[in-house]
Amino acid sequence: MEYLANTLISKETNIFWDLFDSRKVLDQYLIQFQLQNDKVARPINYTHLKRPHFKNSSFDFNLSHKEKIGLVLAIVKGPYRIGIDLEDLSQKIDERLFYDNILNNDEKVLFRKNKLSIIFYWSIKEAFFKSIDQDFIPKAVSVCHVSSSNEVILEFKGAFYHGNYLIKGNKLITFVLSNRVCINE
Repeated sequence: MEYLANTLISKETNIFWDLFDSRKVLDQYLIQFQLQNDKVARPINYTHLKRPHFKNSSFDFNLSHKEKIGLVLAIVKGPYRIGIDLEDLSQKIDERLFYDNILNNDEKVLFRKNKLSIIFYWSIKEAFFKSIDQDFIPKAVSVCHVSSSNEVILEFKGAFYHGNYLIKGNKLITFVLSNRVCINE
C-alpha cells in the first residue's frame, strides 16, 4: 500500500491509497485494513446515493473504478470525508461538449491558462461531490486554483475545499477532502 506524502488539509491528515485490479481483492483489503486499524471488521453500509462507508468508524473511504484501468481506493482517518475519482486520460471525448457543460466562466479562463485536460475538471468535481455525498452538479462547484504541486482549491457555497491529483501514465487520480457530514443511510 502506498502512502500519499502530500497531505491535502494538514500534516495530521493521513491518506492511504492504492490501485487494484479486481473488486474481490479490494474488498479483502478493506476487511484487512479494518482489522489492523479498528480491530474489528465492520460491514460496508451505503448512503442514499450509494456511497459506501464503515458505520461507527474513525476511518472514511471511497473508491472509483474505470473499465480496463482498474479500481482505486482512498482511506482517511479523522473528521474528514474523502472522495476519489479515477479517469483514463487516453479516452476520446468531445471537449466542446464538456467545456460548455462542466466549466463556469472563471474555470474557462483557468482551463486555457493551465492546459490540464478537460477530464481533470470532471474528475476533481466528481471526487468533490463524492466526498460530500451529494448529487453531481458540475457547475455548482468551482475550481479556483491549481498549483504546480498538484494541489487544487475548490469553492462550493462560499466554503473552500482542498484536493489533490496524481497522474500515473494514462491514469488520473483525484482526491478531495471535506469535513464529515451527516450520512443519510
